[in-house]
Amino acid sequence: MAYPDIPIWLELTRLGRDFARSGARSLLPQATLAGITRHCLFMGAPRTGQSLVGAMLDAHRNVVVAHELGVPKYLAAHFSLRQVRLLLVANSRQQAARGRRHIHYSHAIPGQWQGRFENVQVIGDKHGEGFLLSVQARPWLAQALIERLDPLYFIHVVRNPFDAIASIAGNAKRTKSVDQTLSYFERLYAALVTVQRQLAPGRIHELRFEDLQSHPREQLARVCQFLEVDAPADYLDACASIVLRDLPDHRNTVHWDDSSRHRVEALIQKYPFLSGYAFED
Repeated sequence: MAYPDIPIWLELTRLGRDFARSGARSLLPQATLAGITRHCLFMGAPRTGQSLVGAMLDAHRNVVVAHELGVPKYLAAHFSLRQVRLLLVANSRQQAARGRRHIHYSHAIPGQWQGRFENVQVIGDKHGEGFLLSVQARPWLAQALIERLDPLYFIHVVRNPFDAIASIAGNAKRTKSVDQTLSYFERLYAALVTVQRQLAPGRIHELRFEDLQSHPREQLARVCQFLEVDAPADYLDACASIVLRDLPDHRNTVHWDDSSRHRVEALIQKYPFLSGYAFED
């Protein structure tokens, strides 16, 4: 329901399996999830640092953030809200047991609460790209999610598009050219703006990846404030400790012709959340 290259038979098989699992888990004591005050989903383009932010939030003692569970497909398949929440908890535990690995990098945060919780106040999923693909394919899903998960809050992590696009175009597994990746980002950004227009004021928090790199404690504290959870010093310090300050120079590893550069610059001019970015940053 999110990625078109996944066979429909496999998606249906997974949905059937997860429906049975979540149905069994729904027999657990109601008190387990009784303290939830808001839901949180990510939306945005890939390779922007969303996985890092999701892992940081999952390390909070009162927050559960799954890694790419794909909430829209479950609500579209008429899973109950409690079933979806239990699947989110199960995913968080599985990801923590695997070391919260992303590509070649571990987002495990020692000494914190990944995969477990004290009192869940916020629960959600980091699947920004998949979320936008889902609502792009089924536009009615956005409003349905806003209503079913009320109150629903979004996190949008932004990165210099030259870096994000080059990171994908230079990835052998993605097998996309710069122009193909650009077209993909253009569609994702258009879907994102469509969802933004449906949100009530104060329901989306925008975070620049570059700011998270340079000031991780301060930026994470702002995310916690947005979600109305505390931000203890030991938690902020532990999360900040895994942030890499030096990353590969992706934008200079692919060929940018004049047309491609102009297309990215047009995106920067069009969307306020990209304002200020440039190739020479």
